[in-house]
Amino acid sequence: MKRRINRNFGLVLYLAICISMISCGTKEQGVRFPKNKSIVDVTQEPYYAKGDGKTDDTAALQRAIMENVGKIIYIPKGEYLISSTLKWAAPWRNVTLWGEHRDETVIKLADRCEGFEDSEQPKAVIWTGASSAQRFKNYIRNLTINTGKGNPAAIGIQFMANNTGAVREVSILSGDKAGVIGLDLGFTSQIGPCLIKDIKIIGFDIGVNCKNEQQNIIIENLFLRDQNRIGIVNEGQSLLIRQLKSKNDLTVLLNSGAASCVVIDSKIIGEGNANRKKAIVNKSPAVLFVRNTAITDYKVAIENESEHGRSLNDVFVEEYVSHEITQLFQSPGKSLNLNIAETPSVPWGDVENDWVNVEEFKLPENDEPAPDDAFMIQRAIDSGAKTIYFPVKQYHIKNDITIQNNVQRLIGMGTYTEILGKGKFVFAEGNPPVVVIENISGTGSGIVHGATRTLVLRNMTIQAPGQMASYKGANIGSLFIEDVSGISFEFGRGDVWIRQLHLESANAKIFNRSANVSILGLTIEHQETLFQTENDARSELLGGYIKAVSSNNEKSLFIHQNGSSVSLNFMILKQDGKRASSSPLIEETRNEKVELLRVDELTATPGGFVMPLFVGYH
Repeated sequence: MKRRINRNFGLVLYLAICISMISCGTKEQGVRFPKNKSIVDVTQEPYYAKGDGKTDDTAALQRAIMENVGKIIYIPKGEYLISSTLKWAAPWRNVTLWGEHRDETVIKLADRCEGFEDSEQPKAVIWTGASSAQRFKNYIRNLTINTGKGNPAAIGIQFMANNTGAVREVSILSGDKAGVIGLDLGFTSQIGPCLIKDIKIIGFDIGVNCKNEQQNIIIENLFLRDQNRIGIVNEGQSLLIRQLKSKNDLTVLLNSGAASCVVIDSKIIGEGNANRKKAIVNKSPAVLFVRNTAITDYKVAIENESEHGRSLNDVFVEEYVSHEITQLFQSPGKSLNLNIAETPSVPWGDVENDWVNVEEFKLPENDEPAPDDAFMIQRAIDSGAKTIYFPVKQYHIKNDITIQNNVQRLIGMGTYTEILGKGKFVFAEGNPPVVVIENISGTGSGIVHGATRTLVLRNMTIQAPGQMASYKGANIGSLFIEDVSGISFEFGRGDVWIRQLHLESANAKIFNRSANVSILGLTIEHQETLFQTENDARSELLGGYIKAVSSNNEKSLFIHQNGSSVSLNFMILKQDGKRASSSPLIEETRNEKVELLRVDELTATPGGFVMPLFVGYH
């Protein structure tokens, strides 16, 4: 059958409407932790940071960072004055900087600070390490970075993370609007995959910089204002942005090079001279996908310099694709546009009354060389406490653990918290409607979702040596995945929302049996990874990033069968010896007839191949 190519480059609705403002705050302010050796309070012994806005706390903060890899470095409310760059400890991974309150925990660069005068020689307030792609589990959360006044060379944060890692609930402010970059995600190669969420950037020449070699970066809920040159620069990255809100008089996004960029559910407001400027510029050969985005008071909404597309002057973009849309069978010329729900949060609660240390529930020592910690964890869950916290150590479970009763959060006290073994976590019915599991590496032999309530998996690695599965859901309630690395995921029924999922294993697979699955950012690092959608399931992938397709693998990477529906946007990185242009990529079956799409039928870029949009549904 001849392949059908839909040459409608996007469905655009010409409506002058005003969508609701996007909140850039966070519901998770005012975070307090219990006293524990895994929580390092920078104001306590031996660091004694003052946070009074007068004392230079550089040495205290830097020492705390260097000496506490794998733990949570906790910064209480206060203004912590610094005079030089705070740098991650080598090998630049497993560092967590966590403030008590987003607005009231402030790391401030001193005004007119020595070394920050020359914008031609920029310097970061926080620097988290350089390539290679081994900078796992780096986190900055719940605080403000203020670059002060008279520091034109300042960069707020130069952030590096791989597989998992995030900047969350963070404001980056310039005291006088000057500075080079607010959030720099392009200062070194191989940044990502990582998640950037709930970020406010005020001032700087460039708000967000994404550059260098292709990786996957997911940004959600980003507020930009008062930039001097441009809002976001994306040169070569696989970048997805959801809920961008910009109020500026300049170009908000420049997408260029071998880049693929997705912008959805956003609002871009022009001010001042914006009515003579372009809101979004897409330069060939870069690929751009925009959906459900209002662009107001600009001369040009989207200028597309690609040979495949056209520009737009409309104020509301229902759906726009800079390149051709691909189909194997007759399908609508647009994405599934699945509903994207906001990730729910649960209260942090009172540390004294709601939190318990899992180690307080140890059983008496026995003669076994490796006692089963499952009994201890189950006793903590059944104690009636709302939050169970795990100090940094390695836990071993041989038996299954049931998440039930009143527990609403399981949290590790640092990135070195690991749970290994043959036992599984079984998510059962209980009192709280939402349960969060976060900051834990390994969950034994995975998670089984057997409840009708909502589960949130966040900032964690759901895999361990020898583990074959990560998550399995039957007739499940809702599932939210944020910044997770795992192996195999099986979705039964229900709704699944994913922000930044990383798969890296010969056994890595996603099976969507009958669920609605919306994925914002999926990184695949193995040549045999399989994403299968079947029955009446619906799968939508935006911001996919595939690092290897094998010439020896005759299985299609994406398979969808009779009755299922998919829409896909992804990039394939060209890697020597691991990419064959004739490899099967997408396989679709309708009425027992099978059609294949191979890699060499995609749009070629200098770095590999890109699928601007594939649609396969009735």
